[in-house]
Amino acid sequence: MVKTSPEARREWINTALISMVIAQAQRKPLILVIEDLHWVDSASREAIGELLGSIHAERILLLLTYRPEFVPEWITKSNFHQIVLGRLSKDNSLSMACHLLETQAVGSDIARQVLEKTEGVPFFIEEFVRSLKDFNIAWEHEEGTGRTGQNSLHIPSTIHDIIMARVDILPETVRQIIKTGSVIEREFSRSLISRATGLEPENLTAGLTALKKAELIFQRGAGSDAAYCFNHALTMEVVYASLLSSQKQRIHRRVGRAIEALHPEGLDEYSATLARHFSEAGLFQEAAAYAKAAAKRAMRSGAYRDAIVHSQSQVHALEQLPLSAVNQQRIIDARTVLANYYLSLDLYSEAKDAVAPVVDAAIDLDYQKRLPGIYVALGSYYYWVDQNSALALEYLRKAVAVAEETGDFIYLWFSNFFLGTALSTECRFKEASHCYNAAMTLSEMGNHLRGLSAAKAAMTAYACLFSGRVDDACSMSKEALHAAEECADAHTKGIAYGAYGAASFFKGDFAEAQRFLSDAIDFSLKANHLALMGWVELWLANIHFYSQRYTMAILFFKRAIATWTNTNQLQQWLPYLKISLERAIIFDGGYSATGFDPTTYRQKNKNKMVAGIIDATIADILINMDPEFIPKAETLVQSAIAADQRNNTKWCVGQDYAVYAEVCRAKGNQAGVKDNLRKAVGIFSECGASGWVTFYEDRLAESPFE
Repeated sequence: MVKTSPEARREWINTALISMVIAQAQRKPLILVIEDLHWVDSASREAIGELLGSIHAERILLLLTYRPEFVPEWITKSNFHQIVLGRLSKDNSLSMACHLLETQAVGSDIARQVLEKTEGVPFFIEEFVRSLKDFNIAWEHEEGTGRTGQNSLHIPSTIHDIIMARVDILPETVRQIIKTGSVIEREFSRSLISRATGLEPENLTAGLTALKKAELIFQRGAGSDAAYCFNHALTMEVVYASLLSSQKQRIHRRVGRAIEALHPEGLDEYSATLARHFSEAGLFQEAAAYAKAAAKRAMRSGAYRDAIVHSQSQVHALEQLPLSAVNQQRIIDARTVLANYYLSLDLYSEAKDAVAPVVDAAIDLDYQKRLPGIYVALGSYYYWVDQNSALALEYLRKAVAVAEETGDFIYLWFSNFFLGTALSTECRFKEASHCYNAAMTLSEMGNHLRGLSAAKAAMTAYACLFSGRVDDACSMSKEALHAAEECADAHTKGIAYGAYGAASFFKGDFAEAQRFLSDAIDFSLKANHLALMGWVELWLANIHFYSQRYTMAILFFKRAIATWTNTNQLQQWLPYLKISLERAIIFDGGYSATGFDPTTYRQKNKNKMVAGIIDATIADILINMDPEFIPKAETLVQSAIAADQRNNTKWCVGQDYAVYAEVCRAKGNQAGVKDNLRKAVGIFSECGASGWVTFYEDRLAESPFE
């Protein structure tokens, strides 16, 4: 068998699943039901999303059930319709109770209890009726099904009490099984429940049979492969909540040891489950070790959010142990690695918060193994969130220096990558390229395709595009795409697709750009990479704007602003986004909701990369607002050209001259229109932006000759 990456295997499995489902639907219409999505793991969630995106034209009804707090990322798809299920009416509640009691009517006493205790929730009605049967309360009389004397029996008052009352009347051995099952999870295997309870086979079989008869669990499969599932998640939760803390710890310990015994050769696969059980058991040393393994396993498949969750669990477990010199270093290790996971999703505030508690300790210990990672987390936060570029660059340069001194290739990659991104935004493109090249070299040395793809994509997006190296950007982003396709994880593909889509936009190939940027949004949603999604939405908005689809441009600008504002990410791009939104609104015939004040955007901007284009955008707005603003617009566009020339943002200079042409048009200066459009065409030609050359040559041809 050819060895493939976990990501490639997962993509192959998803493709095979989709193919099988579609093949079945082509034979006859298919209804596919997937319940309790709120329990789904990230890999299954991704598979469901891909399936939903592949069945638009098929004869398939896909029914998904989930709790209100679950928010699927595919909720905006055109073929997805959400139906909120409300509670049953009084009549429907009583009809359901009658059906379950196999009678035509129920007495007034039973009816009152049904309505009061179940509140129209179908599962509650089922459990209530079962409790009537379990306690032999229901009986027949002239009025319908009733119960014995009003005060002779106590009916539990809540659904939780009803479930526990049904459990409490079971024999001790049966209660032991269901309590152990509630600790495992909603579904558990016969082999695991057998080892965890320690019951003899005949006692286990009898207990499981009793639980099935009571309809508290149901069985899947047979024999040694049998598995058992709680009839409802709430049943599992109620039983688990009934356990004393000491009982929970004891059972979690037994379940954890049982899993270790059953799967000695596959502990990595069960690492996340074992981390949870041992943490709840109070065995924090084992919990930390398994959580660390689970985080690494998640990273290998590109599941960064899962890696973060497991890494947080590792930190929590370590911090429950007595503080010693060894454990202090382990905590520093764990928190620094957690920060790295956050940085992979551009979660700069979270990365800083992860290392903040151990910064002083790491410096006091001169713990050079982790200092580069700590400095990268701090530098990235101060650059992208706090916008203190001087302090940020100081930390990032320290990270490079320490990583070079210690020969730590991983942190040398991280520090060069993030320093390159910061230097690019400072318009120090040659220095930035040096950093990115170092990161690429390290990736090639380690045969690390994910790192290679990310470095090439970042160099495309930051060091090449704005500086006018569009041909280099297209070439490099294609290489990033090839590496990402081989990795096959959504995170890496999202970055690479976004970079190539942006490169296509800067080249002027709107169709290609829109196709890849749209795919990049899908990948970023799968990877939960919101910062990337906002960045991609920015360029999609620009495509719509220059295509004169202003309503769509407004939508995407607003989405990008909301994404970065709500997540406190990439704050340096917000002034450019907001001024671009203002322009799209005005071009669409609208008005600024807050009143247009150009100085606000200029003063708030600390991103040199877009300093010129912000001035040019303001100028474009002013000439479309009122002729009296034309002199101010001309001053601003001249300022934009000067700023972009000074900052070496050559591609932006081309756009500045295009805006200057519009300022001249507003003045009635046709010679100025042609002169500035020719300058724009010349600059875009030098940049390799052939689509923009054509775009403005067409404008030039449309301009009247004097």
